Order: sequence, then structure tokens, then C-alpha cells
Amino acid sequence: MRKILLSMISAALVLSLTACSHTNSGDGTSPTNQTNQASIQIDDIAWTVDEGILDGDRYILMDYTNNTPYTIASLEITFTEKESITEDDKTKFYDDLKTSYDMSDDDIERLKEEKIGMHAESEIVTEPGESVTNAYCYYYQGSYYLKNSDHFNLVEPDIATIRYLNNGEILTAYYDFHSQKYSNEPETEVADQWPTSDLATHFPKPETKIISLSIENDNSFSVYVYGISLEQFNTYVETCKTQGFTSDPGEFEGFYSAENAEGYSVYLSYRENSHSIYASFDAPDGTSDAS
Repeated sequence: MRKILLSMISAALVLSLTACSHTNSGDGTSPTNQTNQASIQIDDIAWTVDEGILDGDRYILMDYTNNTPYTIASLEITFTEKESITEDDKTKFYDDLKTSYDMSDDDIERLKEEKIGMHAESEIVTEPGESVTNAYCYYYQGSYYLKNSDHFNLVEPDIATIRYLNNGEILTAYYDFHSQKYSNEPETEVADQWPTSDLATHFPKPETKIISLSIENDNSFSVYVYGISLEQFNTYVETCKTQGFTSDPGEFEGFYSAENAEGYSVYLSYRENSHSIYASFDAPDGTSDAS
């Protein structure tokens, strides 16, 4: 039984190291002609990746300044192994991973099937002239923090994915560091996906440019609200209280939940790493608000 459990843990670890971290709700997208997309340039984003210290630990971190004329919704830069690295470099890298994450030989062999990779990403909404600091870097496309500068020295920039606002839509541009060419995602996202249902009118709408709809049905919906500081989150909580959401409350820093007198409920959770709110809104039990 213990061997089975360890195998399951190892498999989950490999998936975590390699699974894609970018998620998309699938809603609010529409096809567009690439020639109509606004042009954003990687040269107008002053970015660096270097070793830094957070909470007393060393991490590999990305900083960037938005010198473009657009609001940046998110920035991801992937890195791939340099052609100059040696087999000895790779052997040490895999040995380090095996030791650090208690991986099996089979796990390591699966990782060897693809090039060594890493990525840095930030979902913090950045206005022109603003900066992001201390965005984490990760192994492959997974969620394990990159802390070893020797490992980062094995890779070089591969592709930048820039999501940015233009006329109420989120556009996605890709920059290939190797070919030095751009390409555009043919689909755009509606930036403000706050529902238009009757249910949504029972709750205060957050004041922000980007709201991503996660789930919606007749008696509930949930959204991710981006571009929100902790202070703005607290202001939104007070707005909810002012509008009557004070019954059976739960509250601590970065979290609030409550009902109003009619039984409508809010659940709000702040996410510091992305300066965003996960918000869930529900109708009273046994009721259904049609869209």
C-alpha cells in the first residue's frame, strides 16, 4: 500500500512540474481578425529575472515595468534549455530535482523526454508606467517555485505571452525570442464579464477593468476580479456591508462572507500574488433567479 501511495505522489509531482499553469474559463471569447489587433512590443516591457529574497528564502523572481501605452493583464515568459549546456549539467539538474522532490527514476525519465524548461508569470494588472516586482518563477509549466540560480542559468528566454487591454477586450500577443517575431491569438476575451442576469443585480459590482466569469447558473455565479489592491478589496467589503451583507459574517484579512436579509450571500477571497479577488455570489436556498 505504501508503494502505491508513493507512486501516486510521484506521478502527481511530475504533473505539477509539467502541467500548464494558465487557465481560461472558455467564456467571453470571440474570434477576431489579427490585422485589427493593436500592436504591443516586448521592447516596451523592461523585464528582468534574477535571484532575490522573500520571507527569508531565496527565489528566482521576475520584475517588469510596463512602458507600453496599454494596460497589461498578464505577462508570462517561458525559458528553454540553452544549446550550450552539457550532459553533466543536465545530470546534475535531474539529480537535484530527484533529491529536492523525492522523485523516482521513472519520474526523472519522464522529465527527460522534454527539454529543461521554466517560466515566470504575473497576473497583476499593470497600467502604463507601473511596475511589478517579485513575480515567482517555476519549473517547467508547473507550480514548484524555482529557487536555484544554477538551474536558471541552464535556460534562456523562449516565448513571451502578453495579454493586454484594447477597447474593452483582452488581446494576446506572443513574442518568439529565437525568431524575434510576433504572432497574435485569433480570439479575444471580453474584459468585463460581470453577468447581466437578474441575480447579478442583487450584488455590488466591483470597480475594475477586468472581471473574468468562472461559473454562472440560475442561482449562483463566481468571478475573478483583477487589478485590485488589498485596500480596494477592503473598500469593496465595506460596500457589501453598506448594502446589507452583514448577517452571519465571516471575516479576517483578505476574506469576507455574509448574507443579507433576503438570504443572498457573498464569499470574497483576496489573492495577493495576483492582486485579485475570487468572488462567489449565491441566491437564497430554494430560489432561482432567471437570467
